[in-house]
Amino acid sequence: TPHVSGALAAVLALFADRGLNLAHIESRPIPAVPWSYRFHVDVEAHPGNPEALRVLYQLEKELPAVRLMGWYGPLEGPLEG
Repeated sequence: TPHVSGALAAVLALFADRGLNLAHIESRPIPAVPWSYRFHVDVEAHPGNPEALRVLYQLEKELPAVRLMGWYGPLEGPLEG
Protein backbone atom coordinates (compact mmCIF):
# COMPACT_ATOMS: atom_id res chain seq x y z
CA THR A 1 0.00 0.00 0.00
CA PRO A 2 1.16 3.57 -0.48
CA HIS A 3 2.57 5.25 2.64
CA VAL A 4 -0.41 7.58 3.10
CA SER A 5 -3.07 7.85 5.75
CA GLY A 6 -5.95 5.42 5.23
CA ALA A 7 -4.32 3.37 2.46
CA LEU A 8 -4.40 0.09 4.37
CA ALA A 9 -7.95 0.73 5.58
CA ALA A 10 -9.08 1.27 1.99
CA VAL A 11 -7.56 -2.03 0.88
CA LEU A 12 -9.07 -3.93 3.82
CA ALA A 13 -12.47 -2.39 3.04
CA LEU A 14 -12.38 -4.11 -0.37
CA PHE A 15 -12.48 -7.47 1.41
CA ALA A 16 -15.19 -6.39 3.88
CA ASP A 17 -17.37 -4.90 1.13
CA ARG A 18 -17.45 -8.32 -0.56
CA GLY A 19 -18.14 -10.26 2.64
CA LEU A 20 -14.67 -11.83 2.80
CA ASN A 21 -13.18 -12.52 6.22
CA LEU A 22 -9.48 -12.04 6.88
CA ALA A 23 -8.14 -14.84 9.07
CA HIS A 24 -4.69 -13.24 9.45
CA ILE A 25 -2.86 -10.05 8.52
CA GLU A 26 0.85 -9.40 8.97
CA SER A 27 3.17 -6.57 7.97
CA ARG A 28 6.78 -7.14 6.92
CA PRO A 29 9.35 -4.41 6.26
CA ILE A 30 10.77 -4.08 2.76
CA PRO A 31 14.54 -4.07 3.46
CA ALA A 32 15.54 -1.97 0.45
CA VAL A 33 12.93 0.74 1.09
CA PRO A 34 13.02 2.36 4.57
CA TRP A 35 9.64 2.80 6.25
CA SER A 36 7.90 0.67 3.63
CA TYR A 37 6.00 -2.52 4.39
CA ARG A 38 4.52 -5.52 2.62
CA PHE A 39 1.27 -6.95 3.92
CA HIS A 40 0.44 -10.64 3.93
CA VAL A 41 -3.21 -11.60 4.39
CA ASP A 42 -5.03 -14.91 4.73
CA VAL A 43 -8.55 -14.67 3.36
CA GLU A 44 -11.23 -17.23 4.17
CA ALA A 45 -12.46 -18.11 0.69
CA HIS A 46 -12.84 -21.25 -1.38
CA PRO A 47 -10.61 -21.63 -4.46
CA GLY A 48 -12.06 -19.65 -7.32
CA ASN A 49 -14.49 -17.70 -5.10
CA PRO A 50 -15.82 -14.98 -7.45
CA GLU A 51 -15.73 -12.26 -4.78
CA ALA A 52 -12.13 -13.11 -3.85
CA LEU A 53 -11.17 -13.06 -7.54
CA ARG A 54 -12.78 -9.62 -7.93
CA VAL A 55 -10.76 -8.28 -4.99
CA LEU A 56 -7.55 -9.73 -6.44
CA TYR A 57 -8.27 -8.17 -9.82
CA GLN A 58 -8.98 -4.78 -8.25
CA LEU A 59 -5.84 -4.94 -6.08
CA GLU A 60 -3.69 -5.79 -9.12
CA LYS A 61 -4.96 -2.63 -10.82
CA GLU A 62 -4.44 -0.35 -7.79
CA LEU A 63 -1.28 -1.58 -6.04
CA PRO A 64 2.32 -1.81 -7.25
CA ALA A 65 2.54 -5.53 -6.42
CA VAL A 66 0.10 -8.33 -5.58
CA ARG A 67 1.04 -11.98 -5.28
CA LEU A 68 -1.34 -14.89 -4.76
CA MET A 69 0.50 -17.50 -2.71
CA GLY A 70 -2.12 -20.21 -3.20
CA TRP A 71 -5.57 -21.47 -2.38
CA TYR A 72 -5.98 -23.56 0.75
CA GLY A 73 -8.89 -25.84 1.53
CA PRO A 74 -10.62 -25.95 4.90
CA LEU A 75 -9.04 -27.89 7.73
CA GLU A 76 -10.51 -31.32 8.33
CA GLY A 77 -11.12 -32.27 11.95
CA PRO A 78 -9.56 -30.77 15.09
CA LEU A 79 -5.96 -29.62 15.20
CA GLU A 80 -3.65 -31.94 17.07
CA GLY A 81 -0.49 -30.88 18.90
